Amino acid sequence: MAKILKLNLRRCFVPMVYLTTRPPITLTQQEVATALRPLYFAVHPDLFYQFPKEKEINENSLKQMNYYLETILKNLPTDPVSLTFCLKNATQNVGRSEY
Repeated sequence: MAKILKLNLRRCFVPMVYLTTRPPITLTQQEVATALRPLYFAVHPDLFYQFPKEKEINENSLKQMNYYLETILKNLPTDPVSLTFCLKNATQNVGRSEY
């Protein structure tokens, strides 16, 4: 079975981080990419070459996430999105989990 990671992205995720006593901090595209690097390494479609269905799920979810991030980094309006990613477990099998 595939391990499934579900993410809910909302506009407040990036590009602004609100602090109670300071003005909002704007994140650059590079800072967002750096923050998401561990996720990219965990769900990269190339890791799933033996699992075509899970590979396709991750490819589509990464495309949707990148489009979403581009949209909010340009300060354009967008609705929250839910994404599904497959994760490999430690034994190189594919397992399922929901978040």
